[in-house]
Amino acid sequence: MAHFRTTTTTTTTNSFSLLLPLSLLLILSLNTLIEAQLPPFIGNGRKANAREFLTHHNKVRIGMQEPPLVWDRTIAKYARRYAEHRRGDCQLIHSMGPYGENIFWGGGLDWRPVDAVRSWIDEHQFYNKTANACAPSKLCGHYTQVVWRETTRLGCARVECNTTAVFINCNYYPPGNYLGESPFGRSHV
Repeated sequence: MAHFRTTTTTTTTNSFSLLLPLSLLLILSLNTLIEAQLPPFIGNGRKANAREFLTHHNKVRIGMQEPPLVWDRTIAKYARRYAEHRRGDCQLIHSMGPYGENIFWGGGLDWRPVDAVRSWIDEHQFYNKTANACAPSKLCGHYTQVVWRETTRLGCARVECNTTAVFINCNYYPPGNYLGESPFGRSHV
């Protein structure tokens, strides 16, 4: 199963000129927050990947007025171990561990953390907030896990598989996607 990139078109209005400076300030503040919480010892591109995972998760969460996630080294280590386990076959199989989990597969080696997060976020179009459900025959659980209000910590990994593909997984604590509960908290049910 291949994931394809999609584009969306945004309509701008006169309020855009007001929102742009505020958005830039928010992004600068978010980047400062993210930089401060990343572990200093991550090397070999892992720190850059961690920053990319966290930044793109939090851009969406802040846009939905959800609290930002923090990077958790223990969860990242769990994600890394499981991703390494999938390196040989790159199959989209969940770890069935103690965390919420999103997984991604991409053919070729150019897939980055942002591509995985975008593919999960793109499912927002299939989530009906009023019904608190996915559209018929559509997936939206990856999106709802990303924005799940009670989730506070994140750890992710990316590996290049022996099959010339990329496997990416993100793990979330506490996990989300509880049946009958809204990802946006009880006030939205």
